Amino acid sequence: MGLLNDASGWLAGMMRAAASPDGTITYVRGATRIDLTGRAWAAAGRSLRNPGETGPAVQWGQRDYLIPAAALPAGFEPAKGDRVEEAINGTPVKFDVAPGAAGEPAARWSDDERTVWRVHTKQAKGT
Repeated sequence: MGLLNDASGWLAGMMRAAASPDGTITYVRGATRIDLTGRAWAAAGRSLRNPGETGPAVQWGQRDYLIPAAALPAGFEPAKGDRVEEAINGTPVKFDVAPGAAGEPAARWSDDERTVWRVHTKQAKGT
């Protein structure tokens, strides 16, 4: 299993390098602030248009973050109501942790080994 673990670690590093935001990322729960800059990566907002449709696409300010469990305090689990703050092109933007599309939980494991959290967010109003 050593080779598979090595490959899994390599792949996670490559994904992080390819999708790491240029600005800072901070995970916030109440007074607790966790700096995730360089340790988490994001998937951009989504737009929706059914195949064959014309006209404008439905777009919403949703963003998923992939956060290694090792970047969080021991036993910490992302939860609805938390917040992710990110500097995007130099502008601070806040995202509230919230359930994803189609009833997905606000956070779930992204891999079978439970080493990376997938955290669903929606852009906070006014940011």
